[in-house]
Amino acid sequence: MPLFQRELIIARRARQAVDGLIGENSKKDEIVTHLESLPTFILQNGLLQTVAFLQGKGGLEGDICNALNQFLFPPEGRSALLSYLTTDLHDSREYVRLQSLAIEYAVWMKRIAVAVYKNV
Repeated sequence: MPLFQRELIIARRARQAVDGLIGENSKKDEIVTHLESLPTFILQNGLLQTVAFLQGKGGLEGDICNALNQFLFPPEGRSALLSYLTTDLHDSREYVRLQSLAIEYAVWMKRIAVAVYKNV
């Protein structure tokens, strides 16, 4: 798949996720703040630790984790990613690939949240 097409798909999926997270939510600014820090959080802590933290917090953070899960594992839902990372993943290259993809997706979520919803 050409790079541009891949970026476009990720950007569209991120837009859908951000719109779904924010929607009519009264905590729009809080969601944007969380999304702004998500790429750095994944990069500094790793995908496994980020997913465990977000899922453990629940609420808004859990919704963000669910959006990440839905991107990486569309049909499985909320706990699929954490379960896969902790029990089924045995290849470090696959972990690095998933983490890179998660960072790319998080960057797009951040860009869209800031561009469309920040200070609106």
